Amino acid sequence: CLSVIMARSAYCLGFNSHNQVTAGDKGRSDLKQILPTRVKGLKDVSDISCGGYFTLLQTADGRVFSFGKGQYGRLGRGSEEDQAEPGMLEIGDNVKAISAGAWHGAVVT
Repeated sequence: CLSVIMARSAYCLGFNSHNQVTAGDKGRSDLKQILPTRVKGLKDVSDISCGGYFTLLQTADGRVFSFGKGQYGRLGRGSEEDQAEPGMLEIGDNVKAISAGAWHGAVVT
């Protein structure tokens, strides 16, 4: 997936097999998203990182959200369920940086 931030909103495009691109669009999991799609429900996005079938977003106030494929717990939300909606990670609001790898995510507090 490719992601960009414009006007403090996140936009994603690319391969979308697990809703890692079209978060916030319930019931929508087009395999290819060839136009940028706004991630709904989040404002003041300051950073974004794409991993293996999942996406991490950071807001200006230091909160972190994840969505996409949940296998192996890569979303950090307490389950292995795929998540089509952005959900906040329970790690506080003092996050300085985020990074998504193939099978894992990392944050710096």
